[in-house]
Amino acid sequence: MFIKKLGCVCLALVVQACATPPKYTPITQQNRDSIKTLDVYNLVMQDEVRPSVDVTNVTGAMGGGLLSAAIDASVNDDRSNESRSLTEEFYIVTEDIDYRALQAQAVNSALETLKPTNPKSSAEVMVMADGEIKTRVAALKAGEGFLFLTSHYLFVDNFKVLQTGTTAYLYVGTGGKMDYTKATYKNDFIYQSPTVGDGGAASIKLWSADKGKLFREQLKNSLDTLREKMIYDMQPISNETCINTTTFAFPTQVGVQTITGNTVKTAADTSLIRSEDGALYTVSTVKLSPAKKNTCGVTKNAK
Repeated sequence: MFIKKLGCVCLALVVQACATPPKYTPITQQNRDSIKTLDVYNLVMQDEVRPSVDVTNVTGAMGGGLLSAAIDASVNDDRSNESRSLTEEFYIVTEDIDYRALQAQAVNSALETLKPTNPKSSAEVMVMADGEIKTRVAALKAGEGFLFLTSHYLFVDNFKVLQTGTTAYLYVGTGGKMDYTKATYKNDFIYQSPTVGDGGAASIKLWSADKGKLFREQLKNSLDTLREKMIYDMQPISNETCINTTTFAFPTQVGVQTITGNTVKTAADTSLIRSEDGALYTVSTVKLSPAKKNTCGVTKNAK
């Protein structure tokens, strides 16, 4: 049992690492133009959307250590089981959804101009080991590109919000020695749906209604915006100047964060925000604070 719990701890650490937005590294025109071939590894580990679960922090309270970490894992595992029981109807009415296929369709469309050599109809299931990533990156020749994508989707804020996220690492061979810790381009793309219901059973009922119609719509919206964000960001950006800054509350499984960033695009329903660390967020426009100022000179067009 203890080994099982430690396994949960290790998984939690992996998930946490994957969920941490990478430091934004914009692509340059030179690197973009130099890509002659592109190999893509598009990973989606989940078979279904994760339930919203409050995370304990026994580890912090007890000063760390394997025992406290195991307690955290055990408590959170119990809460996950409770959440899964609560969402049984939701999973039944949405079990036909193939997220990997839908996500791959959006990714393939976003990468059309780069003409990947190995487009697939469904995302990958198996994690690529660090050693294999290192080997692939080290073997890149001049003009060869390798794009590693990893995605997740889950409910946050007690089932009131659907969140999806994709992290992208692009490596482009230069003819010299390659370092897999230094990607040519990297960024994080996040989507959060409008708030649905009052949380818990009330929200789950709305997500489940009419064979999961609302969930299907929001999942489609998230993938449509993923495609748009990838097309927009995976090219040199030269027009992010003199745009308004804003803040918004960003619920996660470990609390609510306040994100500050620049408003790249806004509409009545959703807005595209580039956070201070460079990640691109699509969130409900009603969640944004009033623009505080204009920020000029924030040009991302690296030469």
